[in-house]
Formats: sequence, structure tokens, C-alpha cells
Amino acid sequence: TNREIAGNNITLRKVSARGSRILIMKSAGKIPLPNSRVAPANTCHRTVANSPSITSPRAHHSSSDAENYIIDFKCKHDIAVIMEGSIDWAGQKFSQVVQLPEKYGVLDLTGGVIPESDYEFSIGRYDEDRRGLYNTDIFEGKRFIHMGIDIGGPIGTVCHAFSDCEISHFGYNPEAGDYGNVVITKQVIDGANVWALFGHLSSNSLEGKSIGQKLSAGEVLGWFGEYSENGGWEPHLHFQLSLVEPTTHDLPGVVSPAEREQGLRDFPDPRLVLGALY
Repeated sequence: TNREIAGNNITLRKVSARGSRILIMKSAGKIPLPNSRVAPANTCHRTVANSPSITSPRAHHSSSDAENYIIDFKCKHDIAVIMEGSIDWAGQKFSQVVQLPEKYGVLDLTGGVIPESDYEFSIGRYDEDRRGLYNTDIFEGKRFIHMGIDIGGPIGTVCHAFSDCEISHFGYNPEAGDYGNVVITKQVIDGANVWALFGHLSSNSLEGKSIGQKLSAGEVLGWFGEYSENGGWEPHLHFQLSLVEPTTHDLPGVVSPAEREQGLRDFPDPRLVLGALY
């Protein structure tokens, strides 16, 4: 569509990349300057979840590398704006992944140990620095920033699909400290593909599963697994969203400090689906 903004004739196009909508505003009728690029510091922005305002889901912009996008030039009089991640999370209605009681604990795992809780159910936080907690080889001694939300509870606690979806991947990750049994679902939310990982499940959670299998919102997806089948952890669900399509039944549930910024872009805050748990 065309419209006039600040005296400029602007062409607006919507395209798709990385599972999110991108809006490109480009001045019409101008000639591109050769061998020049969009300056990411002031014209390219990516929208990511802003955790502090999660009770009323909003978004903020952070600078992003222009080479990730299809724009490869800057017109002398162009206005080029890129917005990624513009999913209307607040406008969605999701089923509960786990039926939580009115009262539950919210854990602080920044000390590198799992504290005792007085509650049957507990929550482990997103984007938490858990230095010292992950000591097995798969974490390489440097990955400890959590990219999902943990929901702790009794063995056999039921996990549900939060929206209509299909099974993308499933399987068993056997390494110590890994997910154990995993199911990954693919959802289309506000026109964008979003994947969700359910980790540390019981072995019977994989029974009857098939790639492409359809699940309805609220349908039983699996159950919390025990220590011997869930990677060696206390019973809990690791729930993680991804805007990046997995290649197998795995996603990096924790990242290094150097990977954190990209991780927050690729793996949105699960409270966008789970609600304001803390």
C-alpha cells in the first residue's frame, strides 16, 4: 500500500521471515545508492519480549544486524524500518499447559542450587543466571542462562497443548542433565510459526506420537517424568518457546552469556503463553 508520511510517498510491504511478520517502509520512486547498506543502529530493529511488563504483554525494540534481513541497500531518501516478532500475544487465548494450584513457589536458582520449597508446585524463572547448577558435560561449563520456564510438581503431572498444534519432533535425549523425553509442537499464532518444547517428560508421553499428529488446545500431551527418565532431575516440565524451527527433538534450554541476546530473540518469554506466573 502507498501513503504519505511527513511529505514522503511511502510504500509499505509485508513479508515473512523467521516465523514473524516484518514491515518494510520504503520511499517510493527513489533511486538506490550503490554499494550502501541499511545502518542497523538507527534503522533496523527487532521486537522482543520485554519481561518486566509481561503482566500486560508489550514489546520493545533492540538493534539487530541488518544482514539478517532482505534489505541490502539504503536509498538516499528512504525510510527503512523493520519490525520482527510482531505477534499479537495479548490477543490470544491459550489453554493452561499445567493446572497449577492457587499457591505455588517461585524458586531462586541464581545460587546454583535447587532450594527446598514448601509448595507442591514451583516455578523456575526465564532468563535466569543459574551459574553453578549445570555441571554435566553437555553444558560445557559455560551454558547456564535459562531460556525456558520450569514448572515443578509431582511425577505424573499432566501437560496439555496450549493451542491447536501438530507434533514437530519427539524423542529421548539420554545424556545426564539433558531433557530425557521430549515433545516439540508447532503452532501458528497470529499467522506466525511458533514451536514449543516440553522437556523432562515420562517415557509413556512418547507413546502413540507421530510427526505431524494434530493436537487440540487443552489435549493431554504428556506427563512429568521421574529421575531415571527425565535427564536426572527432580520432576518438572521445562517449557520453552522458539521462533526458530528445531532440526530435531532438542533446543538449547540454557545458553552462555555471549549467546544470551540472540537467545532472548529466538526463544521468547514463556509467560506470553503461561501468563504472569511471577
